[in-house]
Amino acid sequence: MRHPWRLGAAWGSIGLAWLACPSVASGAEPAPGLALQWRAPAGCPDEAWARKAITGYLGQRKLDAFKPMAVRVEITGVAAGRWRAVLSMGGGASGDRVFEGTTCARVGDAAVLIVALMFDPVEVVTQMDAPGIDASGAPPAPTNRRSDDGRAPARFELGVLVTGDAGSLPEATVGAGLAAGVRMGRISGEVDVVAWIPRRAFGPTAGSGGDIGLTTVSARGCLAVEGALGLALAPCVRLEGGLASGRGFGIAEPVTSRTFWGATFVGLSIRQPSTAPLGPWLLIEGGFPFVRPDYTIEEFGTVFRGGPLLARVSFGLAWSFP
Repeated sequence: MRHPWRLGAAWGSIGLAWLACPSVASGAEPAPGLALQWRAPAGCPDEAWARKAITGYLGQRKLDAFKPMAVRVEITGVAAGRWRAVLSMGGGASGDRVFEGTTCARVGDAAVLIVALMFDPVEVVTQMDAPGIDASGAPPAPTNRRSDDGRAPARFELGVLVTGDAGSLPEATVGAGLAAGVRMGRISGEVDVVAWIPRRAFGPTAGSGGDIGLTTVSARGCLAVEGALGLALAPCVRLEGGLASGRGFGIAEPVTSRTFWGATFVGLSIRQPSTAPLGPWLLIEGGFPFVRPDYTIEEFGTVFRGGPLLARVSFGLAWSFP
């Protein structure tokens, strides 16, 4: 099967390849082939893959049949889930080529194609145009490829979180919980369960009142955007429900009551793009409750009702797979 788009891209890159490596066109004596330094995060194409792909592009010709070339390729993650490759010739920065892509695998493909073009652009184009041949000679990288319909593959996440709250209970409090979610390109969704440390609201005397607790379940959706300092920023919206509980103390007939709690939040998630399976995230939110339970003591009145505005700060650690 032919690859006309790749053929066009190859001819368009020939000039770049010859400019990047003038020694290939000079009259220098041949010497054994390619000194390749390839650096990429785990999950990206590695050096063995790159060497096999370059050999595939060059067909039957051997690398040691070419004039010498020292190439360094470094692939890193950048903001908003994109990837960057820096290709250096001869170990110096003066000839650096920098390009970006949506996946680590695509950036790796571009890097090995450029290196192969530097050796023999005509042979590369010949291999690309050969029917039924995968010119790279290597299987597609398992990570960061897109599916046949063009969408980014889903990555699932499991994690733990700790969070602080002001407004939901009588005093500022903290909670801890578990989270699970899915991430597909820039879009992510997550559900979590959090138990909050109860806080005390005082009644008619300093020794009476109620202990107010809260357990919540929420669903959150986020859309990542490119941020500064290599961070991925994602505006988020969240819907939260749960059970609020109150138990009286220091009164003649204390009772325990439970009632529904509901709130909505908007916020900003901050995380560092990475292919590592374990990574931290930070979430800052503001919200308001649409169901606020009242806690009262008979013949005294309201002891506590949740505030009209809420503030949350959460920190989590997520494990991503596959």
